[in-house]
Parts: sequence; structure tokens; C-alpha cells
Amino acid sequence: MTTNDSLSWIRDTYNVPAEIEQRVRFTGYSVPVEGRIIGAQSGHLHVLFDTEPGVVAMHPTWKVEYLGTAEVSR
Repeated sequence: MTTNDSLSWIRDTYNVPAEIEQRVRFTGYSVPVEGRIIGAQSGHLHVLFDTEPGVVAMHPTWKVEYLGTAEVSR
């Protein structure tokens, strides 16, 4: 399954606005972190956080907030 197929499946299954370059906030750490979606595979988002090294595979609904494209990181 390609990234586009995976993202389409994630959007349809979880009713979330997951797209490449979509900004997200993850609240599962002690301090929330923000980043952007760079891909998807097997029902998981691939996120590159602003303050973390490397790509993280994440469930699309577990402690993930989808941010507007104009929202600025705090």
C-alpha cells in the first residue's frame, strides 16, 4: 500500500484530515510536541517532529491533534 493509499484509508477509517505536510500535535509525552506528517504505512502516520530526531510511526487518533495549516507552533 502506498503512502497515498494509506493516508486515504486512514482518513476514511478514522475520519481525520491526515495529509502530507499536515501539522499535528502529539500529547502523549509529558510535554506536547508538534510536527508534520511526511508519510503513512499500514494504518500509521509517519511524523517528523520539530524537536525530535527521526520519523515516528503513530496511530492516527491516539493523542494526536490535527492543526490548521496556518497555526503557528507555540
